[in-house]
Amino acid sequence: MRLTIFPLWLEKWESLAKEEAGKKKDIFKELIDLCAEIYPCLANLVCKHFILTSPIKYKEEGIEISNLDILSDSGNFIHALKEEQEFAFEVDYYKRDNIIHQFRVFLLGAYLLLSEEKFVEWIWQDLSDFLQGSLSEKLKESNKKEIILGIWGLASLFHDYGRGIQTFYEKLDKMKRCFGGIFQTFDLPMPNINTDVQLNLNPLWEAKKKSFFNLLDNFLPKEGNRWSDDFSKNIKDKLEEAFKAPQHGIISALLITFPQADELLSKWKAEIEELKNKFTSKGVCEDDGEYFDVRLSKNLEQLSTVPENVLKITLPIYAALAVAFHDIEEYWFITHLTSLLVLCDNLQEWQRLTKLGDQATMIFPCKTIQLKFENTGNRINIYAKISYESNEESRLAQEIFKRWDPKKKWNGFKEKIEAYKDNKMLHEMFNKLYNKEKDLYVEITIKWPEEKVKEIKIEIPPKP
Repeated sequence: MRLTIFPLWLEKWESLAKEEAGKKKDIFKELIDLCAEIYPCLANLVCKHFILTSPIKYKEEGIEISNLDILSDSGNFIHALKEEQEFAFEVDYYKRDNIIHQFRVFLLGAYLLLSEEKFVEWIWQDLSDFLQGSLSEKLKESNKKEIILGIWGLASLFHDYGRGIQTFYEKLDKMKRCFGGIFQTFDLPMPNINTDVQLNLNPLWEAKKKSFFNLLDNFLPKEGNRWSDDFSKNIKDKLEEAFKAPQHGIISALLITFPQADELLSKWKAEIEELKNKFTSKGVCEDDGEYFDVRLSKNLEQLSTVPENVLKITLPIYAALAVAFHDIEEYWFITHLTSLLVLCDNLQEWQRLTKLGDQATMIFPCKTIQLKFENTGNRINIYAKISYESNEESRLAQEIFKRWDPKKKWNGFKEKIEAYKDNKMLHEMFNKLYNKEKDLYVEITIKWPEEKVKEIKIEIPPKP
């Protein structure tokens, strides 16, 4: 598996855009297979800071943490997503690709980060505020650009990996409700489907969620940082709602969070506190005298120095929080990485394969996007233009395009971005978490053909 396969992927992609619907499906499948080969290479390269050379074992506490499956086996994950996506293409009226889309979201964000050094600084400072204390100090020893690209890679390359699980629960629930009526009408017993239709009734997923929330408790409500106790409760309540739905953002977030990371972090912090208490207590081990104080001081200094592996397993929580909120867009300002992911996820419309109606017809409603940067003091302004156009060579594609409404999609996004205006808690959070002098400003212009009103303007953040 080598990244030299990337030129072949680009060649296939160019040929895909030129083909008619029948041939297009075959090339699209080949593209996803190539994507499955690229993913492990890209993950190993970009997310190397979160890959463990060996499992972490914490003393005799029985804690053992291995590599994230999603990093070590991302190629197989792609093939599994491919099966789910093909099923969804068959049964859903409207469906967009979520596999190649993730790859392109990563590339778009990487382009922004590498084009503007301020982007890296902007997220780095937010990450430092999020970690705080000794973890933040340990972070300073790392390569800034590599860490930020790694966190971005973890968030962007896997933000839709929970889509298949969401689809399963949605279809299962719909099937039970739909066919249950038929069996009841004829007084027949409904065959037992041996699973619950709610993710939150599954003990394994409940354990994953509990670990995720416990890990968040180590960072969000810290004294002096931007995420107060009140905000922390609201954030977790919103994620609890998403988990019950279930939404693919929180599912994907759990997949990129190290299991038992909260337990290891808690044990490490507890041991530091225990040593501090011994060191500050009077009359402890008087027989040892000064020697004991020196020895204890060295132990405390050694333990307080964050082990590299502890940083490795805790950093992904920042990426996971962005992933958890990427499909709850009214919370786009929770972290700077969340803002970038929500932005790139929505901007990645160009040549995104979309199926509407007939399975045989797949189109690219959006052909191109244009980006322009402008620096204003400490802030970065981004101006984006997204153009939609119908394929004049295909009457069927034109007809389907007419039935797909860009106004509905983008006005829905606009409403979510502006949701804080009518929500007291969101408004308070926005005022606390968004800095109009330093944070990102984005203006998106949406254009489409053959309409009286031909564009929508979306501002992030919206004007008061």
